Amino acid sequence: MNTKAFKQAARRIAIETAIIIASVFVAVTLESEWQERQRQADARAALGQLLAELRQDRAELEGVLAEQNDLDAVYRRTIAWLGEPEILPVGDFGKAIETLAYSNRTMFPRRAAWTTMVASGELTLLENPDLVTRLGNLYENLNARLLANGLAYDDQLFTEMRERVPAIWDINERRLLTGDNREIAEFRGRLRILHHTWNQWYIEFLSATYLPQLDSVISVV
Repeated sequence: MNTKAFKQAARRIAIETAIIIASVFVAVTLESEWQERQRQADARAALGQLLAELRQDRAELEGVLAEQNDLDAVYRRTIAWLGEPEILPVGDFGKAIETLAYSNRTMFPRRAAWTTMVASGELTLLENPDLVTRLGNLYENLNARLLANGLAYDDQLFTEMRERVPAIWDINERRLLTGDNREIAEFRGRLRILHHTWNQWYIEFLSATYLPQLDSVISVV
C-alpha cells in the first residue's frame, strides 16, 4: 500500500471511529437526559401525592380541633361540678365522664409520600432548597412532636379513665363512690391537670403552631 492510500485509509478509519465515538456519546447523553427527566417526573408525581396527603391532614385537623375544643368545654363543666359535689348533676356528670373517656381524637399525620421521596433521593430533584427545608421541618420536627405528644396524651387519658375514675365514680350506676371531700378534690385536681397539660396544650399547639406551618407548606408545594 502506497503512502497516499495508507493516509486515506487511516483518515477513513479515524473518521469512522470519531463517528462511532460521537454516536455513543450522543446516545449516552440522551439516555442520561431521559433518565433525569424521568426522575424529575417521578419527583413531581411524588410531590403531587405529598400535596394530596397534606390536604387530607389539613381537613382532618379541622375535625380534631373541633373535637378538642368541645372537650375543653366538657372539662370545664366537669371540674366545676366537682367543686360542689353536694349538688352534682349525676346524669350530666356521667355523660361528661363518658365523653372524656371515649372522645379524644388526636392527629396521626400521613408520611408515605415523604418517606418515598427521601428513600428515592428525589428531594434534590425539586431544586428548591427552601421547600425541602420546610418539608423537613414539618415531617421530622413538627409531625414527630405531634405524634409523640398525641400518643402520650392518649396514654395519660387512658390511664386516668381506667385506674382513677373507677375509684371515684360508678359508671354503671352513675353515682359518686365517696362523699369524702378530700378524695373528690384530689380527683378534681387530676382532671384539672389532664385538662391543662394535655387538652389545652394540644389545642394551642395545633392552632398556633401546627396549623400555620401546615398551611404554609401546602401553599409552597
